[in-house]
Amino acid sequence: MNEQKVFREGWNFNAHQLGVSPGVFRADEYVSDVDAAVNKLIKDIEAQGGNDLAPDKLKGFIAEYWHADTFNIEAALRRSAHRAYVEGSNEHASVDVSTNFGADYSMKYYASGKASAINQAKNVIQAYHEYLAKSKTDLPLTFEQYLEKYGYSGAMKDLLMSVYRGQGRIIPSDQLSEAIKFLERKIATESTKNNPNRIALLRSYKETLQKLSDRITDGEGVESRPLTKEEAEVIAALTKDGKFRAEDFGYSLDQLITPEHILGEALKSGYTAAVITLVLQLAPEIFKSIDFLLKNGYLEKEQLYQTGKITVSAGAMGFLRGSIAAALTISCKSGKLGSAFRAVLPQTVGALTVLALDTVKCSISVALRKMEAHEMGSVLTKEILVSSAALAGGAVGQIIAPELPVVAYMLGSLLGSTVALISLGIGEQFLISYCVNTGFTCFGLVKQDYVLPESVMKDMGISIAKVDRIFVDRTEINQIIPETVEVTQVKYETVNYRYVRRGIIGINKVGYVLS
Repeated sequence: MNEQKVFREGWNFNAHQLGVSPGVFRADEYVSDVDAAVNKLIKDIEAQGGNDLAPDKLKGFIAEYWHADTFNIEAALRRSAHRAYVEGSNEHASVDVSTNFGADYSMKYYASGKASAINQAKNVIQAYHEYLAKSKTDLPLTFEQYLEKYGYSGAMKDLLMSVYRGQGRIIPSDQLSEAIKFLERKIATESTKNNPNRIALLRSYKETLQKLSDRITDGEGVESRPLTKEEAEVIAALTKDGKFRAEDFGYSLDQLITPEHILGEALKSGYTAAVITLVLQLAPEIFKSIDFLLKNGYLEKEQLYQTGKITVSAGAMGFLRGSIAAALTISCKSGKLGSAFRAVLPQTVGALTVLALDTVKCSISVALRKMEAHEMGSVLTKEILVSSAALAGGAVGQIIAPELPVVAYMLGSLLGSTVALISLGIGEQFLISYCVNTGFTCFGLVKQDYVLPESVMKDMGISIAKVDRIFVDRTEINQIIPETVEVTQVKYETVNYRYVRRGIIGINKVGYVLS
């Protein structure tokens, strides 16, 4: 067995497989992240069903989770690290939704745009009167105690500012236009008055208008989905009846992951696969070039040319394998190819993609007469067996080191395919030896060639000439009977004997070779 050939085959095979692996795992992780975000939306909304509030009262709580979770879903789709969180606090002027990018939000879902805007602009004095109206104790806090508890100064300019100042103000999307018009009217009214208290109110209305919106946004393209008052009430009613279905509102993997998302992820995975494949394919060539340079003091032009060809070919094929495998992985896991494919393993998709593309490549080579059919069968049979061993080795690697899923799989795959190639090399050696001695073709996998090689025919005194195929018109030739000619026997003083035997003359091809 040629150990160098086995190592070279194993290295090239793993360059293909390992280049694809990070991309398919990345694609699988992408779908898993989106799926987890969708499931959190479902869980959070369904959890509100146990609340005793009526739908028109529950809608505000629904809005909090809707905006936070739909923002997180969009962030997962865009691979953004930004996230939003529902605080769940009922304290005075508390933040309803916080984020990890420095923005906080207040949610108000009232009966009208005017009412929602008024509550978003509510100042300290108005908040205190609201507290008194809702207080259930006989000894409510005095105004001074109230200010001290929540850290307000007694300055009128502070008391007339909104208690939600600094926060984003989220209201129903169908009320946004009405709320903006209301605040603009209030600003126009207060602008005509030069009283210090009115100036403070003017600042409060301006700040509220500036922060008013119908969605959470990070300013980088990630946003929550706007929600109308009616939609919030419908979701609340469905939740209380146990009939909320996220897909009815466009939140299923199949609906969320669009062809644009698949293309974007495929391109990123293709770039990664191209780089990894290129590095793995170039590494042996670079080492050979360095070794040649150290031994001879120069580099050959042909060697550099071959390295350049490998660079272009490896990068292009790596990108093609990586992008196709990632696109197929996302399509399968998101359900775009049917629910039956959702459970497919990403590494299986990667291996099948490599095998499919290599099959196409071999088929083209056969069509161009650069490869024979039996050679294609041999290559693909070996690749199927090695792929199976690589998948098994990768699975073992993940079990041994689950904290390093991608690296562990790649190392396990490398070991599994190497063992498989060595085993196949030994088995192939025995098979070819058996075919040489018996003429067995192994059901067409080994080709038996019985044409004498040119060197043997030349030794036999047979002149050999290459003749191009010539097409001639058919004609009738009269039968010729030659006369008998006697040939004088010639005796040679010496005779040289050369033996021919059966041996390997190509990929899984047995023929005559000179001893």
